[in-house]
Amino acid sequence: MNSIKEMQEEMNEVDELIHMLERVKESLCKEILKKEEQIEKIQDVRIRRIARMREIRKMNWVQIAIKLNTTPDAARKEYKRYIEKYNLSVLSD
Repeated sequence: MNSIKEMQEEMNEVDELIHMLERVKESLCKEILKKEEQIEKIQDVRIRRIARMREIRKMNWVQIAIKLNTTPDAARKEYKRYIEKYNLSVLSD
């Protein structure tokens, strides 16, 4: 049976892990917000849709291609060209 001291140490470790996860969550939320702000500025509706699928929903190119009724390579190239043309460094692949 664990002693009270061991249980307290385990609780401290759990607390540390919780705090670490909270910091990671906060960081990820900030990153998503930054990407959402960039995506909202995209004038091209199709590219904006691709950006949301790729950057926010983390869909792969095959999944995106199915949604757009195109090939994965075509979707990827279209997106990449737009990102490079307008220098959208927050959105990268």
